[in-house]
Amino acid sequence: MSTVLLDLLDARKRDYLLSDLQQKKFGYYSYN
Repeated sequence: MSTVLLDLLDARKRDYLLSDLQQKKFGYYSYN
C-alpha cells in the first residue's frame, strides 16, 4: 500500500517537474 502511494507521489512529482521544465523551455524560446 505504501509503495503504491509512493509511486503515485513520484509520478505526480515527475509530471509536475516535466510540465515546469516545458513551461520554462517555452518561456525561454519565446524570449529569444
